[in-house]
Amino acid sequence: MKRICIIIAALMCAASLIYAKSGASYADKARRAFDQQEWATASALYTLAIDQDPGCGDLYGYAIAAAAMKQDTISQLQFFDQSINNHVPFDSTFAAVKRVSFSVAHDSMYEQFMLMVQRNYSWLGRAIDSYLLNYYVYRHNAPAIITYSRKMLAGLPDDVRYLTILADALMQDSQTADALATYNHIIDLDPDNYNVHLTLGNYYALAADDDDSRSRAVAHLKKANALRPTPHATALINALECK
Repeated sequence: MKRICIIIAALMCAASLIYAKSGASYADKARRAFDQQEWATASALYTLAIDQDPGCGDLYGYAIAAAAMKQDTISQLQFFDQSINNHVPFDSTFAAVKRVSFSVAHDSMYEQFMLMVQRNYSWLGRAIDSYLLNYYVYRHNAPAIITYSRKMLAGLPDDVRYLTILADALMQDSQTADALATYNHIIDLDPDNYNVHLTLGNYYALAADDDDSRSRAVAHLKKANALRPTPHATALINALECK
């Protein structure tokens, strides 16, 4: 009886090793197909790899990217739904899709995937707005940054981070009056905000063609310099005060 138990245990151990090897083989084959841009083959192999390792967020990233490359929106949503059902955190899946899409120089895939998920999973709406805002900041897309920062501010109207992102985008988009108003609102909320004082100081220094602009520049630069002294700010203050 003892010998039979030992044999059964050995067989179970061998089976588990074969299973693990098979799972690794599917993932490896899928990655090779992906790297060779064989999108349909990669998608099918990632389906098998996910079946054997359903908790691996990276597999979903590659599977969704492969489906996106063959313009298969149904499979993308199915893979995402599978990741949710297998308790993979949605932010892990989003991060994986982002990494893979950037690695194949197709970063708009990430944007389109996020928008598609948002349309189909309303409960993820605000989280996806936040991810899209970060993506548009990375792309320096000022109009989109303005739209999405305002979406975030609708729920957190005095959030300094979102206000700063909005102000920077407004300035980038040549909406100068709104940008200055937003920067000043940030100062009201956070009087010791070094970056905003420095931004305003540099802005007014460049526009210092009258006493009011020079006075504003000096005031903001002195505040920034008091918070974090730098030779640049000191030299600029001296130059403005000598005019």
